[in-house]
Amino acid sequence: MEEEGAPNGIPDHIVHSPPKNATDPVWNLIHRLEKPATYKGKAYTHICLLCVRTKVWQESICRVGNASNAKSHLVSSHKKYDMAVQVHQHRLSRSDRHMVHVAPKAEVKRQASPSPTSPVVQPSMRQKTWWKAPVSRDQISGHIARWLIRDGLAHNMVTTPAFHDFLAGVTGDANATIPSSKTYNDILDNHFERFTQDASKLFLEEFKELDETPFMAVEHDLWTNSSTNSIVGVSGSFIDRQ
Repeated sequence: MEEEGAPNGIPDHIVHSPPKNATDPVWNLIHRLEKPATYKGKAYTHICLLCVRTKVWQESICRVGNASNAKSHLVSSHKKYDMAVQVHQHRLSRSDRHMVHVAPKAEVKRQASPSPTSPVVQPSMRQKTWWKAPVSRDQISGHIARWLIRDGLAHNMVTTPAFHDFLAGVTGDANATIPSSKTYNDILDNHFERFTQDASKLFLEEFKELDETPFMAVEHDLWTNSSTNSIVGVSGSFIDRQ
């Protein structure tokens, strides 16, 4: 358990305290300034008591409008702190319900093709006037997030009224919703966490295949192809015993 201790290096004229009536423990670590402080031409409203342990107070001020934003600051700047670890794990587990599996095209095609002995289903004489997608709202959010991530698109692509109309049309649900920016960021973090774990596992396996050869270097590169799709490339090189 970390010791929260009193902040160091904050001048007496910089008055700060937890927000009034705040109940979330994150506000014990990030205080609201009595008066906004200006640094490098920008105004800041809060100060992080963890940051001031290793930085000057001017570099410890921040802007967090709510507890969720304050926790995001902890996760990004103080990853090893107990509360940051708990928040990160909670967000990953919460975003798990949005993870979706998409069958390969060949598998979908095989499932869609009826066998010669399958009974012929006669079309209904009465046309349906409504239809609802056979997936949950969480799954719909998962598919939307998957599309945005794979095509490298911004979240605001799905916040327009036209996209909502499109989503309502294809799902048959006039109340269909899209994942919020916060939920989308959690899903994105989850995907990155899994990618990092899978990549680490792969490199460990390759390292053993090379008989634990030392001096292995890993390089990565980012570029776009002719279709402007984002591509991440990773390569490894090593010096063998000869």
